[in-house]
Amino acid sequence: MTHDATGTSRIVSGRKRMNEVMEVGGNSDPVEAFHALPPEQGNVQFIGYFNPDTGAYGYSELEADAVGFTELGYVSQGPIWSV
Repeated sequence: MTHDATGTSRIVSGRKRMNEVMEVGGNSDPVEAFHALPPEQGNVQFIGYFNPDTGAYGYSELEADAVGFTELGYVSQGPIWSV
């Protein structure tokens, strides 16, 4: 789904959780955008990042994003899932 104010994409697991997030408001477009596969099984590999200072997670398929995540204090967790 997409957060209306920021344009940020959000992935949730399960219809129940999706409905809970939609009820809170501020999100739209609840669609199944892709089917996640185990790491290294698909055509596009998503790298996971974790920021130990904030507890935040980030994900990207772009090599260029590795620099940005690192500058913000994130640590690469390697391939997390693929599509």
